Amino acid sequence: MNEIRKLSMLDFMMNLLKKWKKIVIVMVVMGILAGVFSFIQNRNSKEATPSDQVTKNYSEADQKVYARQEEALATYQSYYEMYTKYLDESIKMQINPEEVFEGTLSCLISGATQEDVLRLRSKCDEIVKSKEFFDMVRTRLGIDSEDAYIHELISIGFEPYENEVGLMSFKVIHFDEEACRNILEIIQSGIEQIKSDVGQCEILTSDILKTKKMSLAADKENYYNLKWNYYDQLARVREDRKNLEMSYSTALVEPESQTKSSNIIYIIIGLVAGGVLAVMFYGIRYLFSEYVHTQKDINGLQEVSIVSVTNEKKEAKGIVDSWLDKWEKKTGNKPNGSLEMSVLPIIMSVKQKNLSEICLTGSLFKSQQCCKLAKQVQVVFEKYGIKVLILNSILTDLHAVQTLVNTGNIVFYEVCEKTKHKDICEEVLKAQQCGVDIQGIIIEKR
Repeated sequence: MNEIRKLSMLDFMMNLLKKWKKIVIVMVVMGILAGVFSFIQNRNSKEATPSDQVTKNYSEADQKVYARQEEALATYQSYYEMYTKYLDESIKMQINPEEVFEGTLSCLISGATQEDVLRLRSKCDEIVKSKEFFDMVRTRLGIDSEDAYIHELISIGFEPYENEVGLMSFKVIHFDEEACRNILEIIQSGIEQIKSDVGQCEILTSDILKTKKMSLAADKENYYNLKWNYYDQLARVREDRKNLEMSYSTALVEPESQTKSSNIIYIIIGLVAGGVLAVMFYGIRYLFSEYVHTQKDINGLQEVSIVSVTNEKKEAKGIVDSWLDKWEKKTGNKPNGSLEMSVLPIIMSVKQKNLSEICLTGSLFKSQQCCKLAKQVQVVFEKYGIKVLILNSILTDLHAVQTLVNTGNIVFYEVCEKTKHKDICEEVLKAQQCGVDIQGIIIEKR
């Protein structure tokens, strides 16, 4: 068999019409996008007056005012963003002042000179400010905080050296008890490495306590006040600059009616463009598809009875879909009758040849699983005294081929939009090579 595919313009148009919901969706989306684009463009043209155009009309005094406003805006914006970032990202600022976990680690130094104690103090200070320390904290706690946000959780105390005895203490605060303990352990590990530099150094740790810190509450309130103060300053300067620009601006404001008209035009263009693109997409996909669309696609087969059956899904259809179904039936593109009536031509042909047994298979039949409607076809054939053997695809199953050769007769069952053209060609060719008579082809249309 050389060529069995014949595309029908009527089938092509029907396929596009059945995609009307998807096409409408694309049109609506494109229309909305175009409308939004138009709205943004119009809004920007109204609000955005180039500063160089406005400042051309400024007096010398107002130009100086404008320059000071620009500088103030940059400064206030910078401070506002800085405090916002700190309040959002600082670990300390996330601690509830009513529930603060606080742990203490102390170093008691004896038998050393004052210089030794001072040297130890300097090294301890270096430990909690080192890159290695911050990296270890981030790794242990599984966080990505800046060094400064970690460092502010730690405070170092030092009591004056007296009678060859000194005391250093490290306090750590956190909203999580386990995190607090981990930071203390990292500090202790660092001190263990350097304590041999001085006389006897005893590391003392205290239990981690849950406490209140009203000083923390005051700090948080202060930072929030600073943030919103700069926000207010920023808003005030913006308003002043706006008033200054308005007093000199000569920018033309587009009439409201013209703006609406522009938006409508863009929406219409979007709708049309969306419709054209959707139709082109589905049209091209249909034309270049490797799948069978309708019965007419394989009408090029000679002396083979080809019939269509319908797998109607039990679902509510709207007015448009119902009308399309009726039209499709009138044009002959869709079976207009029961399953039995649809396959009757093949049954009569088989009966005329006095055949009592046929094989039913298709390219989609795998592991004795076939389309639900194919089982119903089997029942209809057997109603007329024709035994039907349902086989796996003869393209992939050798046992199916052997059974087919023994039987000598075959009916192919294929499904629109699922069966490939080349598979039908290969099936027919294989049946012919095996000397098997093809009694018909059933095409399931969905």
